[in-house]
Amino acid sequence: MIILIHFIYLLIKERKLIFKHLISIIVSIIAFSPWLVILYVQLGKLSNAGQVADLNASPFSIVLKVLYSIYAFLFSETIFPFEIIFIVGVIILLFVFFLGTKFSSLFEKNSVYLFFSVITIVIGIIFTSLVTTFISKHTSFIYTPSRTFFVLPFVFILLSFFYDNLKSSNWRKIFIITFLILNLYSIFNVLSNRHFLMPVYASPWKEILNELQDKEGVILSDEGDVYKYYANHLSGKFPEAINPKTKSDFIKILNGREINTFYLLLLGRESTEPTINADIIFFVFENFRKISEQKYLPIEESYQKIKSIILKRKSYDAKFTLMKFGVPKTMF
Repeated sequence: MIILIHFIYLLIKERKLIFKHLISIIVSIIAFSPWLVILYVQLGKLSNAGQVADLNASPFSIVLKVLYSIYAFLFSETIFPFEIIFIVGVIILLFVFFLGTKFSSLFEKNSVYLFFSVITIVIGIIFTSLVTTFISKHTSFIYTPSRTFFVLPFVFILLSFFYDNLKSSNWRKIFIITFLILNLYSIFNVLSNRHFLMPVYASPWKEILNELQDKEGVILSDEGDVYKYYANHLSGKFPEAINPKTKSDFIKILNGREINTFYLLLLGRESTEPTINADIIFFVFENFRKISEQKYLPIEESYQKIKSIILKRKSYDAKFTLMKFGVPKTMF
């Protein structure tokens, strides 16, 4: 997509470079041609995934993905839009934009560059949105920014256009300070493990494994391969990971073993199904005695409520929930 937009730009502004650009495109196509088979296979798998992510079943999802991506690129994914610091910051930036910008200079001197920056950002995000709406249907809208990083430099270029066309140094200072405060606040939230709009990027596996270190028993973990990886690479003894496909498999694994403690690790998910059979989870809740429960990366209550309203279902309250159960002796 970027290559196509770049080609159109050269066609309008720098025609003398068209030939060199075409050569680079041809070389790139030849170099990446072995990947076409892999691309074809992946497209088949994605289009037949079966699951459809929340809010992905209507054309409105494309608008949502575009708006959310712009929000994430400007303000990050660790600031909630209903926070006071964000609301005040946006109001200040709007004042700077409408009152401090020399619009005549902005559109006269930089019209072509401004146009192509905006087009690259919008079309780039729309392209990703179309892929995740009609091909990779199981991909939540909240993944769109991370799938469209190639437009981020153009967001910075666009911001630089507005910065250069502010009326005075005072407006520039207000612009920079406001953006700096918002971004420092977002970094603080990252370091504090809070306010993640997409918590998967802060999966606290190390903290979970520290809790389970030198514990006896077995564990059934959502994303069990990830648990096994860390358990095998960290020092110490950890609960043995099991991977039953059905409830009967689960009972067979526990039957006849001297197991007193069972751990269940569940993930809060945006768009995909758990890797654990739902019948097993229901069976555990119905028949096992829960001893303790530990939540990791809890989701703020106000954010939970907003998500529940938008998704029309209950939102998860933490990215990870680790539960410890006593294993009944008489039922196997």
